[in-house]
Amino acid sequence: MKTKLLLMSGIISFILMSSCKTTRILPDEPVVGNLPERPERLNSQISLPMEIDIKTIQNYINENLPQGQIASGNGSSGNTTRYNYQVYRNKPASFTAKGNELIFRIPIDINARGSYTACVGVWCDGDCCSTCNPIGNGCLTPGLRQTEHGDASPTVIVELGVKLKIQEDYSVKADTYLKGEISGDTHLHIDLIGNLIRINIDIKDKLEDPLQDFIRDYSAEIDKKVTELVDSYDLKTEVNDFWNDVKEPVALGDFWLSIKPQKVIFENLNAQDGKLRIGVGFASKLEVVDTKPTIENNPLPNLELTQSTEGKFNIYVPASTTFNTLSLLAKEEVVGVQYEKDGVKLKIKDIEVKGVGLNNVGALLIKINVKGRTKFTSRFKGNLYFTAIPSINDELKEASISDFKIEANTNNFLINNGLPYLIDNYYYDELKEKLKFSYLEEHTKYTNLINEELKEIVVDNIVINGVLENLNVPGIYVDQNGMEVLLIANGKLSSTIRE
Repeated sequence: MKTKLLLMSGIISFILMSSCKTTRILPDEPVVGNLPERPERLNSQISLPMEIDIKTIQNYINENLPQGQIASGNGSSGNTTRYNYQVYRNKPASFTAKGNELIFRIPIDINARGSYTACVGVWCDGDCCSTCNPIGNGCLTPGLRQTEHGDASPTVIVELGVKLKIQEDYSVKADTYLKGEISGDTHLHIDLIGNLIRINIDIKDKLEDPLQDFIRDYSAEIDKKVTELVDSYDLKTEVNDFWNDVKEPVALGDFWLSIKPQKVIFENLNAQDGKLRIGVGFASKLEVVDTKPTIENNPLPNLELTQSTEGKFNIYVPASTTFNTLSLLAKEEVVGVQYEKDGVKLKIKDIEVKGVGLNNVGALLIKINVKGRTKFTSRFKGNLYFTAIPSINDELKEASISDFKIEANTNNFLINNGLPYLIDNYYYDELKEKLKFSYLEEHTKYTNLINEELKEIVVDNIVINGVLENLNVPGIYVDQNGMEVLLIANGKLSSTIRE
């Protein structure tokens, strides 16, 4: 605690004589206005991968897809071309995942035979004739015909898609369909007469019909099997276990990392080694605190259906204190101390620190009870009131007073009117330099601490790795009860499953 308070005491340690051009504060009626709110804590996101063995679905599809010859047909084109084909599925389907889809690639083999008949003469009603019959069908005299045969054995890939839809209540719905186009060449290329003649026959439509029949007959069953598989994994129970585990505070040296999960996010599906990996992201508010925090017993929320998590963290490291504590620190530093400068002797008898609002800006109000004397006047006693607006230069890692003012309310007219004038015109720059306080040491300490402690965190069989990218100080926030110097650590979190 004392370490974090050094930043506060440094800001006020020399504020006993200060001035500038701000809203005037009446010595007997300090102004208290609306105070600025602290910035909202941003969520940090981390994805915890979960695995589901999808081989049972793959086996089910392989067992129930039509096997062997699944289609056949024949056809002709004019008088010259004849063909027939057989379609077979004998090879197993392979499994991949993309986005929220399971994709099964099904190899299809085709055996085809075709023929081309050339006619030396003319074709008459389907016959090759030297002379057609003028009074009937067929030939008056036959012509010379020659027939060539050819074979083709193309393989095409059919993609069967199963789209998973995870609901807000953590249940899963599946939708099976024939995915997109059939890939591969669906033309039969039959070369005849020394490759002088090529027959090209497209049988794509003949392939799609039996596969659409399969989808119609089995899609409901596949949907049911996929849903049963994911439900048997009990995603909600698994997520709830992680939800409770992730609330455990993490020791960071002398401090603690408070973790307050806010929501659950669904991440992309991906397949690896025959398993479907589901990334479930947790959005949590992270903050470094002095004592081990109590764990909030908030229930698991509904799932937020976002398709990815960025894996970023925002850890808030507030160096905060109350004005009661600051007043006690200030008393230890300055009460009883005598200051002497340019013929003015001043001894501090008491000091009190408060928070006030000046033009909608949080400021410090310091009330100091003093007694003293000057060369040209008699002794004096009374109160001095200082207002100061603390500011931060994060580039220089320096805290300072950007605007300060003094008002005197003593039993001495010259002190009441002359002291603010002297400070305002002669000592402002000197005091401003004295009121600077470096927090570089604190910044370096927290950077090293966060990098070291977040390098690896193990939760059950999940290994979380954190990388700190930036540690910045957006400002100092003052309210009626205390003040806070806020450090925010930004970085990325990744997670893996420890086998």
